Amino acid sequence: MPGKLGETTSLSCCLVPFITAFALTLGVASLQACGESDEVTASCGDGIVNGEETDVDCGGDCIGCRIGESCIDADDCQSGLCDGGLCAPSQSCTDGRRNGAETDIDCGGGTCEPCLQGQGCGGNGDCAAGSCQAGQCQAPNCFDGLNNGDETGVDCGGSCGACPAGQSCDDETDCVSGVCDAGTCAAPSCTDGIQNGAELDVDCGAGCPGCALDTVCLVDADCESGVCEGRCAAQSCEDGRTNQDETDTDCGGDVCGACEIGEACIDADDCVTVACTMSMCVPPSCMDGVTNGNETDVDCGGLDCPRCGDDLACEDERDCESRVCRQGSCTAATCEDEVRNQDEVDVDCGGATCGGCLVGQFCAADEDCLSNICDLQNLVCLDPSCSDLRVNQDETDVDCGGSTCAPCADNLACLVAADCQSGVCDMNNTCAVPSCTDGVANGSEQGVDCGGPCPAICPDFEDDFESGTLSSDYELSGDADWFASGTSPITGMFSAESGNINDLQNSTMTLEIEIRAPGGAVEFDWEVESESCCDFLEFTIDGTLNLSRAGIQSGFFETQLAPGTYTLAWDYNKDISVSVSGDLGRIDNLVVTNGGLAP
Repeated sequence: MPGKLGETTSLSCCLVPFITAFALTLGVASLQACGESDEVTASCGDGIVNGEETDVDCGGDCIGCRIGESCIDADDCQSGLCDGGLCAPSQSCTDGRRNGAETDIDCGGGTCEPCLQGQGCGGNGDCAAGSCQAGQCQAPNCFDGLNNGDETGVDCGGSCGACPAGQSCDDETDCVSGVCDAGTCAAPSCTDGIQNGAELDVDCGAGCPGCALDTVCLVDADCESGVCEGRCAAQSCEDGRTNQDETDTDCGGDVCGACEIGEACIDADDCVTVACTMSMCVPPSCMDGVTNGNETDVDCGGLDCPRCGDDLACEDERDCESRVCRQGSCTAATCEDEVRNQDEVDVDCGGATCGGCLVGQFCAADEDCLSNICDLQNLVCLDPSCSDLRVNQDETDVDCGGSTCAPCADNLACLVAADCQSGVCDMNNTCAVPSCTDGVANGSEQGVDCGGPCPAICPDFEDDFESGTLSSDYELSGDADWFASGTSPITGMFSAESGNINDLQNSTMTLEIEIRAPGGAVEFDWEVESESCCDFLEFTIDGTLNLSRAGIQSGFFETQLAPGTYTLAWDYNKDISVSVSGDLGRIDNLVVTNGGLAP
């Protein structure tokens, strides 16, 4: 047969129509026209129909074609049967036996129909599903590396997973991108009208244009607004970004508030300090020519700058040189502005400009006061008094003597004895130093010219309270004071009686005494009218209880004391409830033997 494998040949015109039919069946685009000559080198493995082949790399001088492939005569078919230009199964493919090249009974081997799932095979071509594994035809699956079953591409599409870009498809459900373009899966794009690839919404985010507000996002670049807070958010003055017309993050420009010191600015209005230098907000100063910081006017007022002059803006008097701020403006100082200014020493008084100050107002000199008395220690104007360090009123010396002030100390001026602490005003109108011959109990004497520094011993101390008053030698304390009472006295006209107290209260009278010689003693009469169980008249010496009585009773108390000083105390005290009779304690006829009042 002419045209052996590997030789150069020329196709006969008479065969062109026949072969053309098969070529069109196989998808061959065109053949040479009759009469034209184009030499080709035929090969049984070049993947095209050429040479004397009746189908791709089969027939003619190549191996026989399989069932269904093109043929001219029986020699072109492995089955030995060419029917209607196609290789047909031989009669042995229906004999119910495995014979010839069959891989299973009446199937496979290229001579019979492909085998079904589970039948034997020698290669993928022996199987209807195109999958031969371990010598057995397999059902189509999504992992066999073949385009079979309802797949549109190799192991993808149909009932398998979606296909990547470049694989075949029937519709968008066959494609990972969701885009099937002319039977082929297209790669995701930012203009394909669906959300695919890494997009966060249809054709936006993840490298595509930014998404609309409220779209889920990962980074700012995913959003048209440039603000991603888990979802695309509108630009604002609290979004932590420099956007809108801001000059720095969330500040500056016409929309947001002013920027703090150190943040970027374009002009002064971008800064809280109203000071922008070299595109940065700077601290306010008292020389920058603008009202900023805590200033109330240009470079004045507030806590840091000098006070403002008259007619400049202010918030309070501290902002003004005049210390007068009226209706937001500094006004000139006067002596009626109710402010201490000019050379005033107090509000609207003192100094060389305004009149004298009233009592209680500040002063620096007597001339600052209407009273002409300035307390130079406390710098306050005073009325004449016993503490103004001046001799005025009816005083006999500075702040002492006369009918108003206390007696004067030794050697100060006096008019009468009452002007002196010593009780002695000598012939020179001077308060004399106490002596043991001046006929007055003064100094540390325990009586008139006796006791203390004097050689004479004072007589025993006695008090029968018949004067009708308690002397200042007694110290009174508690909730009510003891007093000399003429109501039911123990003897005579008066007795010392406890104060009128209520439940859980007490009344105490104390006397300091000195026993000057051996054989000293204290004695007195006593009487109590109280609840017998609970309200007591008690007597202590230096805090030690010597007498405690309750109920309705009276008696006499006496105790011996060695030389020394002692504190005598009489106390009437009540418990939480119940009052009986007079509800009081009394003493009378107090005598201190060999002693008297403590010095």
